[in-house]
Amino acid sequence: LRVYESFNLKDSVHKNCKFFMVDGAVSSASEITKLLNESFENKNSTYFLVCKSFNDEVIYTLKENYDRSLTNIIPVQFGFDLDSINSLPDLHSVVGGLPFSSDLGDVLSAADFSRFGFSEKVNIANSRFVIKPSVDNRKHILNLIKKIEKTNNDSDERKILSRRAVALKGNSCNILLPKNPKFNSVETNIRHASLMLHQMSKFG
Repeated sequence: LRVYESFNLKDSVHKNCKFFMVDGAVSSASEITKLLNESFENKNSTYFLVCKSFNDEVIYTLKENYDRSLTNIIPVQFGFDLDSINSLPDLHSVVGGLPFSSDLGDVLSAADFSRFGFSEKVNIANSRFVIKPSVDNRKHILNLIKKIEKTNNDSDERKILSRRAVALKGNSCNILLPKNPKFNSVETNIRHASLMLHQMSKFG
């Protein structure tokens, strides 16, 4: 996940956060009129509009209203690289709610706000999101671990799955390894071992 590149945040810590998740793009400002009105009437909440892409009109509208403190809606992107392709289901596992999708026949301009995800607190610093979970995502993490166990040690898929699972687990540390091909699989195996120990401590 990342905040839209040209969107400058006023604060790094956000509370009473609601997530309007879209499995696709927001193509016109008219699609978010209802969301704009919702934010205007509830300025004590932070709204994260999460989707794959925004057109210029949408970003201009969000930025103008945010900079003038009329609304508090932050545009967030996923799917901009291999690591972020599955950010939406991972986010959903942390904040709950139900993403909007044209495949479900959803119309954004008439969105049901009971499908918002929620978090009491979100911290954004150095392009990193730290989100306080509002739902139990252990089942989602276990599913990722099972997928990891079915992949080859050196595969890119295993590395991506491991990074996703570690990020969701919430406990991590930095381990610097030499830049040598023989260490390519070490990072992934360390992540996997860490995940297994974490899950054993939770369930055992």
